Amino acid sequence: RDTMRKSQIRISEEAISYLTARLGADRALSRGELEKLVLYAGEGGELDLEDIIESTGDSSVYGLDTVIYAAAEGNARELDETLSKMWADGTNAVALLRSMSNHILRLQQVIAEKDAGKPLDAAIKSLRPPVFWKMERRFKYQLNQWDKALSAAALEILLQAEGDCKRTGMPDQIICGRSLQQIAAIARRRQQRR
Repeated sequence: RDTMRKSQIRISEEAISYLTARLGADRALSRGELEKLVLYAGEGGELDLEDIIESTGDSSVYGLDTVIYAAAEGNARELDETLSKMWADGTNAVALLRSMSNHILRLQQVIAEKDAGKPLDAAIKSLRPPVFWKMERRFKYQLNQWDKALSAAALEILLQAEGDCKRTGMPDQIICGRSLQQIAAIARRRQQRR
């Protein structure tokens, strides 16, 4: 908000939510993305969600979403391959754990709304920021795999992992990778029961 205000750029709340969920913990990289947006909008310009998606590209988002979705779907191989690339790119383990927690919370929200009688598509459309369009099909698939109890167990694993990253002195990447693989194992067990 401060960056945009300095250049007198108006930005929608939806766009801010989307950016907040996707900007990493690396301040220099985040600042670089924001500077790109300022150039894209121009002094006194305006940014909405579509502008943000178009101007920031989807490669970093796609990498993060790929890890999260692989874990939530039980795809250990895709998770491992993408995690290796993200560690090489300098992804912060705690930021990744928080993004995974946010994803599980979003699944929980849609499950709760669906259980309360809201149509599935309407429940998904109510999420802010919205589900990234390339991932909509996968998000719907995951809603068949997760329920309240499983998502609560996943959140507990993630909370413990974040605490371990901050307290134990063990390598963050190992803690994060192990917790994401645990979540993938939960999803796989659920698939096998169906």
